[in-house]
Amino acid sequence: MHTAKTEKENIYYGDFSFVETTKSQFFAARERFRQDIISGLLTSGVPVHEDTDLDRAQKNMLRRNNPIELIVE
Repeated sequence: MHTAKTEKENIYYGDFSFVETTKSQFFAARERFRQDIISGLLTSGVPVHEDTDLDRAQKNMLRRNNPIELIVE
């Protein structure tokens, strides 16, 4: 347990585990996750409701652009 001291009170927070990586390894892992979010969700242990549109989730993850488009004329 770590403690952060403030003027008024101590703030306690638990130990967190961290993964050391490089920028290139992080972006490669992110890209693998974006390419196959469905298997990532199903193997993560997070409950997925039966009505969840997994195809839509996959399409949203593959979309790289910002949904707001700026047009310069």
